[in-house]
Amino acid sequence: MKRQLFSDFEKFRATNPQLDGQWLLNGGRDWRWSSESLAVGECQILRCYAHTGLVIEGVASNEGFGFYIPFKSGVWRNNGVGFNADDVTILEPGAEYCETSKTEDGWHCFFVPTQLLAIDTESRGDRARCAYSVHTQQTRTDTVCKLFQTLIDAVAKDPGIEFSPAALVVEAELQSLLVPLLECSADPDPKQGRPLIPRQEIIRRSRRVLEQFGNEPINVSQLSALGGVTERTLRRVYEEYYGIGPRHYLHLRQLHKVHRDLLDSDPDNTKVSDILTRWGVWELGRFSGRYKLQFGELPSETLHRRSQERSAPPALSRPNVSRISARVPHSGSIGSSSTGSPTR
Repeated sequence: MKRQLFSDFEKFRATNPQLDGQWLLNGGRDWRWSSESLAVGECQILRCYAHTGLVIEGVASNEGFGFYIPFKSGVWRNNGVGFNADDVTILEPGAEYCETSKTEDGWHCFFVPTQLLAIDTESRGDRARCAYSVHTQQTRTDTVCKLFQTLIDAVAKDPGIEFSPAALVVEAELQSLLVPLLECSADPDPKQGRPLIPRQEIIRRSRRVLEQFGNEPINVSQLSALGGVTERTLRRVYEEYYGIGPRHYLHLRQLHKVHRDLLDSDPDNTKVSDILTRWGVWELGRFSGRYKLQFGELPSETLHRRSQERSAPPALSRPNVSRISARVPHSGSIGSSSTGSPTR
């Protein structure tokens, strides 16, 4: 079992291989994230917690099916539709997804490799093109989360359990609880106020435009015109889908593109101003202030910090005895232990 605490957003992001798309921080100044992952037979379970809001979008891995349950209700939106702790969001192989939150929360994920399920994914049609949420009984989601907690606690005490026949029992029970949801009806997309062009199509057009522009600056007027919709429609679609307007989204996207470019650059051969102007930034001081609010450090500090991390000798590993409750984290620091049954 891997149990990790992070203060580095990119390292936390790497613990979610099925969600290997674009990750943006969306509010929050508490730079702490955590993940716990372990094998159960041929499947994987993953439990993550973020003290920040997030925008996560992309195309799911083709290697399997992901079943996601949030810690709390009313925090997350899946492709623009809110879902609760009694809902299971399903990412079928190759499905488009956009998961957004504005405040801290976490999720449980059960990942089932495609070869374990006798399902013809190509015959699933439009249903499998996008991530979808299925409303189910509270007892079902509570049982899944309790199984996560019980197994994680057991493996923490006896690591050998992870690869024992006992883990196969948990794998079978989780499959029996979640796999049947693939045959249930997904919750419908709300119809009120929908534009004439489907919302998903507007988002796809928007993504294509942004890909075509690359690192060239783009504003909301250009994005709406090239997407074939009005600014008002684009603003409404973004607020429904991402929980933020297009201007805010473009600012977040620019900040994260610069951040990743700084992390990948050599400070001996690169100037901060070169990277900022490459991404269309011309008010360097103003941008640096926004950057520090988002990432807690100046662009120059990011550039030199990663260089120092690469050159530093490896640190001695220390056992991590942290843990998260199955539903709601302890009021203290993340990783503090709690007792009793999981609560909402």
